[in-house]
Amino acid sequence: MLNKKELSEIVKNVSYKDWTLKVGKKDDTFYLQCIFNAPDNYTKIIEPQFCRKWQLSEFMCVSEVVRTAYKAVLAAEEHEVQEHFKYKGQLIFCPHVDVEALVEIAEAKRIDVREEI
Repeated sequence: MLNKKELSEIVKNVSYKDWTLKVGKKDDTFYLQCIFNAPDNYTKIIEPQFCRKWQLSEFMCVSEVVRTAYKAVLAAEEHEVQEHFKYKGQLIFCPHVDVEALVEIAEAKRIDVREEI
Protein backbone atom coordinates (compact mmCIF):
# COMPACT_ATOMS: atom_id res chain seq x y z
CA MET A 1 0.00 0.00 0.00
CA LEU A 2 1.28 3.45 -0.93
CA ASN A 3 1.29 6.38 1.45
CA LYS A 4 1.39 10.09 0.55
CA LYS A 5 5.19 10.23 0.69
CA GLU A 6 5.53 7.27 -1.70
CA LEU A 7 2.94 8.69 -4.10
CA SER A 8 4.74 12.05 -4.01
CA GLU A 9 8.06 10.35 -4.80
CA ILE A 10 6.54 8.71 -7.87
CA VAL A 11 4.95 11.96 -9.04
CA LYS A 12 8.20 13.88 -8.41
CA ASN A 13 9.66 11.93 -11.34
CA VAL A 14 6.96 13.25 -13.68
CA SER A 15 7.58 16.57 -15.40
CA TYR A 16 5.58 18.65 -17.85
CA LYS A 17 6.47 22.19 -18.89
CA ASP A 18 6.94 24.30 -15.77
CA TRP A 19 3.84 22.83 -14.13
CA THR A 20 3.63 21.48 -10.60
CA LEU A 21 2.03 18.09 -10.05
CA LYS A 22 0.88 18.01 -6.44
CA VAL A 23 -0.14 15.01 -4.38
CA GLY A 24 -2.63 15.90 -1.69
CA LYS A 25 -4.99 14.18 0.68
CA LYS A 26 -8.54 15.07 1.60
CA ASP A 27 -10.18 12.99 4.29
CA ASP A 28 -8.96 9.47 3.47
CA THR A 29 -8.47 10.04 -0.25
CA PHE A 30 -5.22 10.87 -2.04
CA TYR A 31 -5.35 13.02 -5.17
CA LEU A 32 -3.10 14.46 -7.86
CA GLN A 33 -3.57 18.00 -9.13
CA CYS A 34 -1.83 19.99 -11.88
CA ILE A 35 -0.99 23.60 -11.04
CA PHE A 36 0.50 26.14 -13.44
CA ASN A 37 0.72 29.89 -13.90
CA ALA A 38 -1.27 31.38 -16.76
CA PRO A 39 -3.49 34.36 -17.46
CA ASP A 40 -6.99 33.97 -16.08
CA ASN A 41 -9.32 33.66 -19.07
CA TYR A 42 -11.58 36.45 -17.79
CA THR A 43 -9.36 38.84 -15.80
CA LYS A 44 -6.19 38.24 -17.91
CA ILE A 45 -4.17 38.37 -14.67
CA ILE A 46 -1.39 35.78 -14.52
CA GLU A 47 -2.06 33.61 -11.50
CA PRO A 48 -1.93 29.95 -10.45
CA GLN A 49 -4.42 27.76 -12.28
CA PHE A 50 -5.59 24.79 -10.23
CA CYS A 51 -6.88 21.86 -12.29
CA ARG A 52 -9.36 19.24 -11.17
CA LYS A 53 -8.24 16.67 -8.62
CA TRP A 54 -7.54 13.13 -9.81
CA GLN A 55 -8.13 10.41 -7.24
CA LEU A 56 -5.17 8.19 -6.40
CA SER A 57 -5.54 4.87 -4.63
CA GLU A 58 -3.07 3.56 -2.10
CA PHE A 59 -3.33 0.27 -4.02
CA MET A 60 -2.08 1.72 -7.34
CA CYS A 61 1.11 0.47 -8.94
CA VAL A 62 3.70 2.97 -10.20
CA SER A 63 2.44 2.74 -13.80
CA GLU A 64 -1.11 3.63 -12.74
CA VAL A 65 0.09 6.69 -10.85
CA VAL A 66 2.21 7.87 -13.79
CA ARG A 67 -0.62 7.25 -16.28
CA THR A 68 -3.01 9.17 -14.02
CA ALA A 69 -0.56 12.09 -14.07
CA TYR A 70 -0.49 11.85 -17.87
CA LYS A 71 -4.29 11.90 -18.06
CA ALA A 72 -4.37 14.86 -15.69
CA VAL A 73 -2.02 16.81 -17.95
CA LEU A 74 -4.02 15.90 -21.07
CA ALA A 75 -7.28 16.96 -19.43
CA ALA A 76 -5.76 20.25 -18.26
CA GLU A 77 -4.43 21.05 -21.73
CA GLU A 78 -7.78 20.15 -23.28
CA HIS A 79 -9.43 22.50 -20.79
CA GLU A 80 -7.03 25.27 -21.87
CA VAL A 81 -7.81 24.65 -25.55
CA GLN A 82 -11.54 24.82 -24.79
CA GLU A 83 -10.99 28.15 -23.01
CA HIS A 84 -9.24 29.70 -26.01
CA PHE A 85 -10.88 28.16 -29.11
CA LYS A 86 -13.27 30.70 -30.64
CA TYR A 87 -15.80 30.68 -33.45
CA LYS A 88 -17.23 34.05 -34.48
CA GLY A 89 -15.43 35.52 -31.49
CA GLN A 90 -17.16 33.24 -28.99
CA LEU A 91 -15.74 30.50 -26.77
CA ILE A 92 -18.10 27.86 -28.12
CA PHE A 93 -16.45 24.95 -26.29
CA CYS A 94 -15.80 26.81 -23.04
CA PRO A 95 -15.78 24.28 -20.17
CA HIS A 96 -17.39 26.87 -17.90
CA VAL A 97 -20.65 27.13 -19.85
CA ASP A 98 -23.57 26.31 -17.58
CA VAL A 99 -24.72 22.75 -18.33
CA GLU A 100 -28.33 23.86 -17.91
CA ALA A 101 -27.82 26.22 -20.87
CA LEU A 102 -26.53 23.24 -22.86
CA VAL A 103 -29.67 21.31 -21.90
CA GLU A 104 -31.79 24.16 -23.30
CA ILE A 105 -29.88 24.00 -26.59
CA ALA A 106 -30.29 20.21 -26.72
CA GLU A 107 -34.00 20.45 -25.94
CA ALA A 108 -34.41 22.98 -28.76
CA LYS A 109 -32.95 20.32 -31.10
CA ARG A 110 -30.25 22.74 -32.28
CA ILE A 111 -28.51 20.00 -34.27
CA ASP A 112 -26.21 20.59 -37.23
CA VAL A 113 -25.77 17.46 -39.34
CA ARG A 114 -24.77 16.72 -42.90
CA GLU A 115 -27.58 16.37 -45.42
CA GLU A 116 -28.03 12.86 -46.79
CA ILE A 117 -26.61 12.36 -50.24
